[in-house]
Amino acid sequence: MKEKIQAVIYGDSLMRATVIDDTMRYHSTIGMWLARLSRFGIEFKNRAHFGVTIEKGKTLLQKDLLKGAEYDYAVLEYGGNDCSFAWEEVATDPAADHQPFTTPERFRDICTEMVGTLKDAEITPVLVTLPPLDAERHLEFIGKTEQGRSNILKWLGDAQMIYRFHEMYSNIIEKVAKQTGSILVDVRHRFLSKHNLRDLVGLDGVHLSPAGYWVYQQAFADFIKVHRKNPSRLVFE
Repeated sequence: MKEKIQAVIYGDSLMRATVIDDTMRYHSTIGMWLARLSRFGIEFKNRAHFGVTIEKGKTLLQKDLLKGAEYDYAVLEYGGNDCSFAWEEVATDPAADHQPFTTPERFRDICTEMVGTLKDAEITPVLVTLPPLDAERHLEFIGKTEQGRSNILKWLGDAQMIYRFHEMYSNIIEKVAKQTGSILVDVRHRFLSKHNLRDLVGLDGVHLSPAGYWVYQQAFADFIKVHRKNPSRLVFE
């Protein structure tokens, strides 16, 4: 591998290492996160943004390539916002037909398209699975009121439906990586093996805690170290 690697990150708030504090305010800790990885001789351009879906990520990637962006690797981390819903609308009318911000089929298609676009540009895509969320904590967060939580729960059927739907998008990422022969950093595997999972997830049930981001960052550090020794390996857990 080259002595100095150029990498770009396309993703959402997870890739900004966003944490939620006790007052329910969000803060990015990405500077510290990337500083830990800089020791590997990689220069990162972070194009991740809070709240974005893969559709917006695709548009951003296309704009960057049109401007002549050149990188060795591009990390793709989406799904957490794509699988979410307009929860206030669900809470208001649980009997209505509600759709996710990006349907599973659309998410799969765009993810596959972005991988192809990167490969055509001779940039190696690196896909990332989603760390698990805490469904009960997230329901508490999105419900806002007792009636809101009750209505959302009525629409969901059970609180764990949030977890299962989120998991489905992570599974799609894994399948796209396999079908396209792309590198996969399976951070989800890292989290599922932890006995203290709730300590690794923030108060909103979705973003990670500082301890959770340490696990997240370590997964990438291990990927970089192993990939340098074995560039042909595709799956990293």
